[in-house]
Amino acid sequence: LSGISLESTEGTVTLGPSRWDPTACPSTLKRTVAYVDQSDLTLTPILTVEETVRFARSCAEELDPEVLEESMEAIFKLAGLDHVRQTVVGNADIRGVSGGQKRRVKMLEMAVGTDVTVLFLDEITNGLDAASAFRICKVVKAATITQNF
Repeated sequence: LSGISLESTEGTVTLGPSRWDPTACPSTLKRTVAYVDQSDLTLTPILTVEETVRFARSCAEELDPEVLEESMEAIFKLAGLDHVRQTVVGNADIRGVSGGQKRRVKMLEMAVGTDVTVLFLDEITNGLDAASAFRICKVVKAATITQNF
């Protein structure tokens, strides 16, 4: 919000019990904060939903294959994407999952595999119908309860 203010904004950021200094530990915040923008342009349209999330997960951490499979099952169930795991994400030229499903894939892509405690969602329900927007809110609520945010 300070970006739209004409006045200077000052303050401190605390991360857990301590004050966060971005010059001293810039990588700490990257591991605990995820930002999900409203565009679907960063999703690769030819990958399936599962391939997209699996790739994001493998970039974030290395897991035992059994643990990875169990956690992937839980992630897809939580997001309500278990029935479209093998469907391509798609774009304007390639038919794929719906807009609401793309937003949930995007959320998973940014949040899985890290110790995310803060998730910034930039107009995540913008342009979606009421049912899709409600589903996203349910996913966020379930994730907060499951992850103890």
